[in-house]
Amino acid sequence: DALYWAGRAATARRAYLSANGHYNALMARYPDSARLAETLLAQGDVLSELGQFAAAILAFNEVIVKFPQTPEAMIAWGRKGDCQFTLGQEDPARYEEALLSYRTLLDFAGAPADLRLQAGYKVGRCLEKMNRVPAALDRYMEVVYSFLQEEQPPAEAAVWFTRAAFGTAALQENAGRWKEAAGIYRRVADAGVPAAAEARGRTERIRQEHWVLF
Repeated sequence: DALYWAGRAATARRAYLSANGHYNALMARYPDSARLAETLLAQGDVLSELGQFAAAILAFNEVIVKFPQTPEAMIAWGRKGDCQFTLGQEDPARYEEALLSYRTLLDFAGAPADLRLQAGYKVGRCLEKMNRVPAALDRYMEVVYSFLQEEQPPAEAAVWFTRAAFGTAALQENAGRWKEAAGIYRRVADAGVPAAAEARGRTERIRQEHWVLF
């Protein structure tokens, strides 16, 4: 436990190389540690912070393979997708890989609502990067509707609802569908989420610039 917590403390100080050293030492000395899944997950996060995304993916893969039905594996699928998405800037084929990771997280048994909404939004983001705009719109709207159907959505879910809604509205604006975009912004405003004021401002901008449609 001491090496694990030393790694966590180093991570909190942003001493990522030191943290990685602690995690490597723990796994070398205690390969059967009860904290192995947590350690691999934490190491993947540290490697991501260092920009070593390919190495981070290997750490997340170890969690997924060795501990497939655990909460750590569920988180690892999402973090792996994030690394693949980042690598997509250099190699667009990586977006397809990220899409698979996020879809796996979306279907993961027992995934909480906020994590499912996050995965759904990120699926849409991958589809958008792959120029599959209609599919991206559908996925974003699934996130929007899922959030609005929750009686008491967790606070963290509001972030992914907002991003999905704004993503939808941006695509509608790009296509010149101003009334549809304004309608999406109104949903955000009416939802009372932290971005409600910004959504009202965007709605008003569209109404002023395209008043003839309203």
